[in-house]
Amino acid sequence: MPHLFETGMSTLPRRLAFMSVGWLVLIAPGTLPSFGAEDAPGTSGDQAEIHSITSEEYDAFESARSEPDPERRAERLFEFIQKHPESPLIRQIRNEDYDGVMKIEQEYRAYYALLGEPDGEKRAAALFEFLARSPDSGFAARAGDDFLAALNSLYQEGKYEAVFELGERWLQGSPADVKVSSFAGNAALQLGRHEECARRLEPVYAAEPAPPLARQILACHMHADDAKRTVAWAEKIFAMPEFAGDYALRYDLATRFYAARDLERAARYARLALESIDRSPQSGGENAEQTRNLVRVCRHIVAASLAEQGDHAAAVAEYEKALASEKYAEGFYGIGLSLDSAKDIEAALPYYAAAELMGGPVAPRAKERLEIVYRTLHNDSLVGIDKVYRKARSLLGEIPE
Repeated sequence: MPHLFETGMSTLPRRLAFMSVGWLVLIAPGTLPSFGAEDAPGTSGDQAEIHSITSEEYDAFESARSEPDPERRAERLFEFIQKHPESPLIRQIRNEDYDGVMKIEQEYRAYYALLGEPDGEKRAAALFEFLARSPDSGFAARAGDDFLAALNSLYQEGKYEAVFELGERWLQGSPADVKVSSFAGNAALQLGRHEECARRLEPVYAAEPAPPLARQILACHMHADDAKRTVAWAEKIFAMPEFAGDYALRYDLATRFYAARDLERAARYARLALESIDRSPQSGGENAEQTRNLVRVCRHIVAASLAEQGDHAAAVAEYEKALASEKYAEGFYGIGLSLDSAKDIEAALPYYAAAELMGGPVAPRAKERLEIVYRTLHNDSLVGIDKVYRKARSLLGEIPE
């Protein structure tokens, strides 16, 4: 690439004659600005040269040269050179502007040299370093765009670690850059770093709220087991009409909090899931069996919460609704415990027996409680307990009542 001032042209006088084809410029000898012996070409002889310059070109040059701020003037003159590289007006740049224009030219050469780096990761790193060295460069905005393009290429190539690390370095100096934050967040997601994913996607959502993005942030908080932020983002999402029928999300939250023994929150989300199932057109048809299982689990969670609060009658009613969807040992055992706690211990016996007969993890506990209660009622004897099992089988539908 030739030096920007190596145009091989002589300088221009201040007097120009306008012609219909443009500006007719008489270039007189001996008017060369003093750019320095190395860079400024000398004059050759005393013969004048004539060049045609359009009025638009002349006006653009004069406008750039009349800019009062020196740095901005150098930038505008450089822009002029880029647009009109063959213009003889270039030779009219004043001595005091020469260093500024040359500085920009050097940045220009350095910048385009690093853009030629074929390795995307090295190119992105070089762009970062360029901006770190020259944050006020006229190429700052262009470098930001090229840095984003490099991140996109790396992301498409599956180099998520590089995208995340470069994004994090960039965001240390530009924390409000939501585009880079989006790349870093999505790279963290691909790497399974859910907490970092949420941290980077939250400012993106704040800048441009979008329901799918909110859903992704919630999923990250759930994977990271951050209960506080999970609740906060769940409440945001449940207020969005787009997710009114998303019963799977509500069910997921209900089961998570139930497993954490936070029965109050678990019951809230279980009730929301039940409401959402009623609104969702996808709950029937081929999904009917799955929906029935979801209903049973949600009813069980609500019943367990009511039992914990001491409302045993309401708990029994919810357990019965759960059993109406699907018979399961824990439901029978739950009714037995609720009746037991309500001092209706004889009524509890067949439910303990039904839970035992269905087998599974709860069966040993159900059998143990059944025998303790039965012995208490029958002088420490198990004689006649077969009648309890007969009632249990009728509850299971194995024999008529």
